[in-house]
Amino acid sequence: MSGPTIVVGAGFLGRSIADAVVRSGGEVVLVARRPGPHRVGVRVVVDDLGDGETLRSVIGPGSTVVFAAGTSVPSVDERDPIASTRALAPLVATLQAARHVPGSSLLFVSSGGAVYGEVESLPISEDHPLRPRSAYGAAKAAAEAYVGYFARRYGLAATSMRCGNVYGPGQRSGRGQGLVGEVLDAAVNGSTIEVWGDGTCRRDYIHVADVARTAVRLIGRNDLPPAINVGSGQGTTVLEVIHTVGEVIGRPVRWTSCPERPFDVHDVVLDIRRLSDLTGVRPVGLADGVLSTWLASATETVA
Repeated sequence: MSGPTIVVGAGFLGRSIADAVVRSGGEVVLVARRPGPHRVGVRVVVDDLGDGETLRSVIGPGSTVVFAAGTSVPSVDERDPIASTRALAPLVATLQAARHVPGSSLLFVSSGGAVYGEVESLPISEDHPLRPRSAYGAAKAAAEAYVGYFARRYGLAATSMRCGNVYGPGQRSGRGQGLVGEVLDAAVNGSTIEVWGDGTCRRDYIHVADVARTAVRLIGRNDLPPAINVGSGQGTTVLEVIHTVGEVIGRPVRWTSCPERPFDVHDVVLDIRRLSDLTGVRPVGLADGVLSTWLASATETVA
């Protein structure tokens, strides 16, 4: 890496990627909307990304910008589609700032399920048309369109990381997003998990550490394709997740069925051959990922 890595967004994914870059020996500038405790070795810059002025001062020649900002969740966006567009302006400001810096590149953290919609066949390759059926997915697809525009118009090396359903230590529960964390919470607290539909929907679950390792291996590269699926390559139903969590922690998880939501895609399994060829990352299995997440949560509780 010839320049510092600029991580935009201090949420679950942004923090995890910043930490992984530091562990790999890289220099990190974390752009956050508000101050807060962060890993030693991470320089924090507070900015609302309104006009990109701050970004222009921190992006250096050869820097890679990882855009992981955004606070929306699918259920909220469906009730208020305008909410789903709020990350677009900061993204465009970031792209505009990066394109003026020689040798810079950008990784955009996108969605590996919502952008594709219902698909023709599984697993889903990066060449599949984007046909989102939710406001959340439409916003991610629109964001990818801006990323592609800046790449074609200005020659900015920019790639979208289409992540599966990311889970792992540090993910907040209770937001209607992140099934693994919600099921773990229900198992630990003895509460009941709500399942939308009959529980047969399949998703591609990817541990946050694998997403972070992928980002680290892509940083500094200017030869990447427009999009890369970042998933496990395995489809797991909601009921299988519930069963896996129960098996791992030795405690059954109660669940109840709720009406199916019209904006949910039934099956998402990502083709990860491109990911494997470019990075060599071998995603952890769900049971091992759930175990590490549970152990990390228990350690935090004791501390």
